[in-house]
Amino acid sequence: MTRSDRRDCERSLRSPAGPRSGGRAGALGSGARRQALLRVRTTRSGARAGALFSQSLRNSAKLAAVFGMHASVLVSAIAADTAPLAPVSFRKDIAPVLHRRCAACHGEQNAKGGYRLDTFERMGKAGDTELAPLVAGTPGKSELHQLLVEADANDRMPQKADALPPREIALIERWITEGALNDAGANRPLAELVRESLLLPAPQKYARPAPATALAFSPDGTQIAASGYYEVTIWDLETGALVRRIGGLPQRIHSIAWHSKTGLLAVGGGSASQWGGVFLVDPSAGLTFDGHRGCVESPAVAPGGRTFASGAHDGEVCIWNPACETWVRRFVTNP
Repeated sequence: MTRSDRRDCERSLRSPAGPRSGGRAGALGSGARRQALLRVRTTRSGARAGALFSQSLRNSAKLAAVFGMHASVLVSAIAADTAPLAPVSFRKDIAPVLHRRCAACHGEQNAKGGYRLDTFERMGKAGDTELAPLVAGTPGKSELHQLLVEADANDRMPQKADALPPREIALIERWITEGALNDAGANRPLAELVRESLLLPAPQKYARPAPATALAFSPDGTQIAASGYYEVTIWDLETGALVRRIGGLPQRIHSIAWHSKTGLLAVGGGSASQWGGVFLVDPSAGLTFDGHRGCVESPAVAPGGRTFASGAHDGEVCIWNPACETWVRRFVTNP
């Protein structure tokens, strides 16, 4: 039945009945109209049922897709939880924590309790307590671990500071359980290991302008050195063109000094409470001078360029001799 037929049937049912021409004929006409209307309603009900069924199928497909996605995520999570953990790395995981939280009180300049941990070799030597700091495979017998988990704040390490986060304590415990291995090779200072983990390549292209935290004019006044991320950039003052990029530097550079006679750049920077250094740059080839626990704020080149100084955020000052690539004097400027 077409739409036009259905409309005619419904219109005839709504229109007043004509003259009653006889009981049976009128009854037959009325019955025919009722049957036609019934067919129309049945057709509409069937269409609605079909539409509902199709929608139900689509919803079922969506639910199946969502369930499949969540099931895949769940399986991946279970697989990740059951996958074996990579061994703890002393160089990447342990040295940065110990250098940041322990080296200030147990380093070369200030070995409290007669204990030092500024190198892996010294970490294994007992201090005044004569208790073994590290017992490979047994954290419960390792004095280093026991002092980190000590309940009494007066005896816990680090003293007069917040305890290490549970995650870092668990990492040290697992490292000792795995044998307290040194994957850094030779007996290198913790500061050097931390430096390696913090020195990254400069970005090839900056996503947004980098703040210029340090500037220095060249001795002839034709160029200027500017701080960047992990680098210093040299610019031509007349044209504003980039002359060169000097990488291999700390992410945060706080100060630059350009010596008027030697043409050397002294670049200071680092990460607070982790590592700091001053870099003596050619500026085509440079030397690195480690020694500060915190970031270097202010390098200064002495007249003649034979020595230079660097000051860190913790008040420590180092006097360096570029010829022997080491410091010759160090002190703290706290009266």
